[in-house]
Amino acid sequence: MSLTEKDGELIDLPPGWAFTIQCPHMGEVHLDFNRYRTNGREELAEQIRDVFWMLRHSLSAKSIQTYENIGLRRFWLFLDDYEQNYITNFSQIDRQVVDDFLVWLGHKISTKGKNKGNSFPINSQQKTFYFVKNILLNCKKLDFNVANKKLTFPANPFPNSNRSALHRKPYSQNEQKQIINALNADLKIIHSEDAKKISDSQIIAVHLLILGLATGRNLSCLLDLRHDSMRSHPMDGRDVLITKKRRGYTTLATSLSKKYVKNEQKNMDTIPSNISEHFNFFRNWSRSTYGDAPEGLQGYLFLWRIARDERKGLLIKLQDSSVGRFVKTFSKRHRLLDDEGKLLKLNISRLRPTMATDLYRRTRDVRRVQMALGHAQADTTLRYYVTQPLESERDYAFIINSMVNQFSKTEVEGKVMLAADGSVPLENIKNLMSGGYNTGIARCQNPFRENESVCKKFLTCFRCPNMCVFEDDLWRLLSFYYRLLAERSKINPNHWAKTYAPIIRRIDIDILPNFSSSVVALAKEKAQKDPHPTWRSA
Repeated sequence: MSLTEKDGELIDLPPGWAFTIQCPHMGEVHLDFNRYRTNGREELAEQIRDVFWMLRHSLSAKSIQTYENIGLRRFWLFLDDYEQNYITNFSQIDRQVVDDFLVWLGHKISTKGKNKGNSFPINSQQKTFYFVKNILLNCKKLDFNVANKKLTFPANPFPNSNRSALHRKPYSQNEQKQIINALNADLKIIHSEDAKKISDSQIIAVHLLILGLATGRNLSCLLDLRHDSMRSHPMDGRDVLITKKRRGYTTLATSLSKKYVKNEQKNMDTIPSNISEHFNFFRNWSRSTYGDAPEGLQGYLFLWRIARDERKGLLIKLQDSSVGRFVKTFSKRHRLLDDEGKLLKLNISRLRPTMATDLYRRTRDVRRVQMALGHAQADTTLRYYVTQPLESERDYAFIINSMVNQFSKTEVEGKVMLAADGSVPLENIKNLMSGGYNTGIARCQNPFRENESVCKKFLTCFRCPNMCVFEDDLWRLLSFYYRLLAERSKINPNHWAKTYAPIIRRIDIDILPNFSSSVVALAKEKAQKDPHPTWRSA
């Protein structure tokens, strides 16, 4: 800590315009603020520099580096373009500047990357604004008297932006099979006398991929593994892998079997069954290869000796950027192809949803997947990590579509009635016409279950043979239809496609065409102007 005495007080000051932050995970992180001293903004640059020095107590070095690389640099570009007011110090930044910065972000054109020539994506704008907002809030906290009293921030400038973000997709079964076969091919060489044919970087890549695919851990958790992370389990025949999450400071213990149980791992039986033995092998290999680790790195599992540039020969803790190069080389070396026939973009982060989806495919148990991933809520597991297997969509579609030709059209007392099972016993028709067995959508021939309870699962009506629809039910059915469409923007697109879209199609294709167009038009108009009480929005 650099301390300076001023008027009898000890003040923690940054060591000049360029300083280094020691990070237990990334080593030394260098920050240089000299680039921000131009155009008469040295005073503002000094204020922000002090904030970054202060943030080292609350943020990881990698987060601080991201704040500077993305947030601060883009904010400085905005200040260079800002014509309404020339900003030279923090006291000039108010709500108007913040609003103008948001407008500038919306019109900014990307100069590199896959979005080159297009506007910044919404999620990129959101991240940039989040970084800048935190920097300015910490400036305000550091010197409240200097801050402009009108400096405020909009509550939610990017509503529903998370829906536009692409979630990490799992690898398909074909892609996963290719990865596993490639891993097995390398493992045979690594554990043979020809081990020197595989470079150190590829040995590291192989074991990272194995641990990622088998445990579903994030890359940061894997890179933070230590030699003592694999421990004996209280139960015989099992080991426990201890992983720690930097964000949230949580620890997760994963129980691993020492024995191969085919029934539990039938889709992953090509991966060597004993993950703990892989861990032990790589631990011994790491010790023998990097036994001269300096203080601070001793005990880490994944180390790497830099092979090029001015730091050649320096032993460091493996970083994300190096992992990206290693797995890319692995994919090229084995000529892995995706489902479109292109080179497979191998990414450790996609192994987590791959593991989750594969576990769900085998168990159909979301709670079990939630526990395996260490999530506090099952909703997080469903929304971001579990993709319904294709066969689930196929089976669900089969259940819905198998009844397409089973609707029978019957006229009862001059009114059209549809029966899902093809016919309705005569004794049930009188009860149905008198309003008996009404549901929230239409009518039911028999709503009772074996335990004499009444069925209340109205969404299952569309795949139930007891469903009946009279002309009088169209108002209620279409009220449900429009309420469902109104809620579509609030529903995850994947969930909508799998659960609600087949229902909408069933109403449009299988039910409404059986009634006269005039009756349907009147029912639609009434449902939109005056929805059934069951489906009115609050």
